Amino acid sequence: MGDGKIYAPKLLPDDLLDWVNTQKNPRPELIAIDPSSMINFGEGNEAFWDAQEAFVQNLHAFAKYYHIHIMLLTHIRKRTFRGGKAMPLTVDDIQGSAAFNRHTRYIFLLDYHAEGKTSELKTLGVQSVDHKHTMQIAKANYGPGTGEHIAFRYAKTGPQFIELGTVCR
Repeated sequence: MGDGKIYAPKLLPDDLLDWVNTQKNPRPELIAIDPSSMINFGEGNEAFWDAQEAFVQNLHAFAKYYHIHIMLLTHIRKRTFRGGKAMPLTVDDIQGSAAFNRHTRYIFLLDYHAEGKTSELKTLGVQSVDHKHTMQIAKANYGPGTGEHIAFRYAKTGPQFIELGTVCR
């Protein structure tokens, strides 16, 4: 638009579901929707929440029928602070309706620690490691891990996580 910003129209849920259904030859194993906040569910009223619920249920049924994974990426709400300290992230911090939490199998919360953090990490032993990023496994329906925190850093060469170890509790 001349100001250096990219403008993308919001998607309608039915348009997105139609597009997902066209991905057949070969059908992908994973479809990532980023950010899910760009889906236009209408205005913030009862119809808004109903539209989100119906969309997530349809997406879930589609993934189950075709044996694929669908990843919805979203941002958290504005971070809560108490006494100048950031509160720990929970699934309640995810933008959107409760349908996004209820119908998902896994939820990973990525956190940034601006001041840095030193944690005892389980790697091949236990060691203290400085890090600024943590991934919390907030929900894991089919396997262990719920509540675990994994310290990581981003690769300088591209979009890649480099796991540093599991945070000891």
